[in-house]
Amino acid sequence: MANTKLWVITREINEYHQDGDYLVAVFHTQPDFNDLSKLLPNQPSMVIDRLTRGGGREHDEGEWFNLMEIRSGKMYTGSY
Repeated sequence: MANTKLWVITREINEYHQDGDYLVAVFHTQPDFNDLSKLLPNQPSMVIDRLTRGGGREHDEGEWFNLMEIRSGKMYTGSY
């Protein structure tokens, strides 16, 4: 199982007391635009589109999402 790939979505918030990123969802296969739109229905399409490419902070947003691939059984080290 250690070679199984997982796709992890995290959320980061730019706040004084914010401590790291927050787990939003995990997928067995890379999610597409439709998957992400269903998961985050209140997010604008430009945020979903950016997330399909890995996400991240683009300007001075107070909140942003990341999409990354990790291996099952490996330690998660945060956004990278």
